[in-house]
Amino acid sequence: MRKIKPIKLSSNKTNTTEKLTSAEMWKLWAAYMGNSMAACILKYDLQHVEDKDIKTLI
Repeated sequence: MRKIKPIKLSSNKTNTTEKLTSAEMWKLWAAYMGNSMAACILKYDLQHVEDKDIKTLI
């Protein structure tokens, strides 16, 4: 399987003191919560899965 390389993201904003909008903050919070939940679920699954084939997929 081929590895996926990360891409470099850049911001078009040059003013770093500019505050985020409420929509931008919500999107960051939703992404953080989703990623945190996924990490917890995967950790739980890895501890409790019994099938070796399924464990390799997780």
